Amino acid sequence: MKERGIIVTPPVTIKAGGGLYVESSEITDHQIRMAVFFWDKFDWPDNNLISMGNGETNDLLFLKECGIFNRTRININNFSGGAGTALLQIQDLVVKEKNKIEPGNWSIQRIGDELISSPSFTQPKKVIEFDLYNSIPLPSSDVPLNDILEFKEKHKSELLAFRMLMDEMYLNIINSPDQLSAKSAALLRLSVSISDLHKSMKSASIKRSLLSYRVVLNDFSDMWDTITRGYGAYELVKTTVGDDLAAVLGAANALFKISAKQAPVSKNLPAALKDYAYLSKIERDFM
Repeated sequence: MKERGIIVTPPVTIKAGGGLYVESSEITDHQIRMAVFFWDKFDWPDNNLISMGNGETNDLLFLKECGIFNRTRININNFSGGAGTALLQIQDLVVKEKNKIEPGNWSIQRIGDELISSPSFTQPKKVIEFDLYNSIPLPSSDVPLNDILEFKEKHKSELLAFRMLMDEMYLNIINSPDQLSAKSAALLRLSVSISDLHKSMKSASIKRSLLSYRVVLNDFSDMWDTITRGYGAYELVKTTVGDDLAAVLGAANALFKISAKQAPVSKNLPAALKDYAYLSKIERDFM
């Protein structure tokens, strides 16, 4: 399976008009662990106009030596709009260039609840938003990176199963003649995969936080308006496999939702890129 990568940015808020509020100039320990745990590599772009952070913490230097982390340098002469707009443009340029080399393998990760982009380099497109609320196990910010890498090596099958389900699920749904049944089956498989990750991390004594994230997916079908209903994971799993598995996910207040909408999508993204953006939020420590 090809290596997957994610473009990250520090915790920032893009204001109306393209302004920028910076909560931190550094990517967080949680972001680093999310990138390491779920992806093969990650990039924190740097630039000559709005450079943030130094990218030389002990964790990042270690990951750079491992070939997992990189900072792509982008030089821009000028930009229109505020600093937030420029930051989005830089991120857009990096994911475009990386997907030229590794088509469809790089996505964007941002912090927040909504994907905001500049109208100057986006176009409205049909997308599918797949939300996972307060359910994904993520190593807590104080878990050593070596422990995470060792866990990934020992539990490749569980992580690969989760990734493959995330990659393939929505295509299976929109291509099925019975989309509601296909969605139920897909969410069940994903519920089992998430449960397996929780159990494996617990057995390995990996302290976990609960992660919510939204995957923004390009929709290639004409049936996007038929998949707008959402399911609560607890009800779905309980009616399908019983109370035991439901309790595992129900304890985390897990909830899945699939919806369809019009959204601003970059004009520069390759057509084959399925999941182009991830919006993440750390909910709380689980144990």
